[in-house]
Formats: sequence, structure tokens, C-alpha cells
Amino acid sequence: METMKDYYTFSSKGYLTTFSAFPSIFNGKTGFGNDIEKLIKGEYKDFDLPLRFDQNEGDRGKNFRDVLDTRYPPAYLISDRMKNLLEENLITGWRTYSIELFDQKKNQIFGYNGFSITGRAGVMDLTNQPIIEKPFYEGGPMGKFYNGGYFDINTWDGSDFFILENSYWVIVTKRAVDLMKKNKVTALEYQRLSDRAISYP
Repeated sequence: METMKDYYTFSSKGYLTTFSAFPSIFNGKTGFGNDIEKLIKGEYKDFDLPLRFDQNEGDRGKNFRDVLDTRYPPAYLISDRMKNLLEENLITGWRTYSIELFDQKKNQIFGYNGFSITGRAGVMDLTNQPIIEKPFYEGGPMGKFYNGGYFDINTWDGSDFFILENSYWVIVTKRAVDLMKKNKVTALEYQRLSDRAISYP
């Protein structure tokens, strides 16, 4: 019987030392959130691929890890190594798109792919979750939080990577997390969904 302990949130560690980039077609453009959402969810029909990404202005990150950030999580770029690992182990619920990646000196960087999540599940439902009090940050003021996230497993399509409805919550299965940890996929962090403290309104 699967419980919320079998699922983890998936995100980049957001290291400032990691190289980061942004789609050049959105530079200077406002209101591009819907377009970024399409990339995140694997809907490419409105884009000409490969999509160009340029190193973020002012970014000093030089390390090329398995996951690179954009300005808009979870629109990540992933290495060929991570892509091959997921493919070889039949991890589901994701797809990649072709990109051209450049640093601030206009040197092209190879070995990376746009990363999208195609798996789906229902909404995050916190109505019956217990409420706890804890500091907002270490040494900070106390606040109220839901103790653990929850979604209806019956709404899940069975993919290893999936997004909850009407959100950018990317959830991954334990088998995917174990695989990535075993192979030391870099610049990622995971938190068991049942352990996550979520801000109370």
C-alpha cells in the first residue's frame, strides 16, 4: 500500500556556483509565465526547436552539474548523463527537448537538454493535514504549517515524475529518487512529501 512516504518533492539545490541559463526568446518579455509552463509540461507545438538558452546576465556560476537552473523553476536543463540514466532504467513521466546553450561569451555548451514533466496527478489536498507550529527559519518567529503534503493516489497516472494539477509541484517516486541518489546525480534535492512543512494560510 503506497503512502505519501513513497513520494518526494523534486527540485534543484539552486547553487549559485552552478551555471544557469534562460530561454533567449523570453528575454525582455513580460507575461511569459504561460509559455514557461508549456515548456515545463512538455507542450512544444508553439516553439521552434532547438530552443536557445543564454547564460543569465550577471550569473557567475561556472560549474556544470547534472541539473542547471533557469530563472523559473522547475524549468530545468539536464545533462546527457542524467537523460541516459533515466532512459536506461525506464523511468517514466518526463521528456526532453533540444536546446542550444551559450555562456556569456557566446561560447556554445554541449551535453544538455531541456527537461519537461509529462506525468500527472490531482491537486495537493491539505484539508485534512495536521497543523503544527515551528519557526519560519532557524531562530526566527513561529508560524503555522501543514505537516506533510497529500494528493489522492487514485488521480495519479503511475509515472515516476509527475506534476500535481494546477501547480508546479514536481513529485517523484522512491524508485526514481533511489536511482538518482545511487548514481550521484548532482545539484538535486528531494524531500519526502509526508515530511514537508507547507505554509498555512
